Amino acid sequence: MKILAWYWQGIGSPRAVRHLSKLLTSTLPEIIFLSENKASSSRIRKILHQLNWNCFHCVDVVGLSGGLCLF
Repeated sequence: MKILAWYWQGIGSPRAVRHLSKLLTSTLPEIIFLSENKASSSRIRKILHQLNWNCFHCVDVVGLSGGLCLF
């Protein structure tokens, strides 16, 4: 089982999404954990839809900090 865990600020940028897509293609993880992503659950949902992942759980940001996502 491959697990990808990443401390990633600013997952919402198009550049970050492209990088994540390439990383997922090259490593084929079964579980992905992103911490400090600073993105709302709705933004994460859109990104995961683009990447064809449909099972996830997120903890929203609080102010300027936080954001966890497991998918």
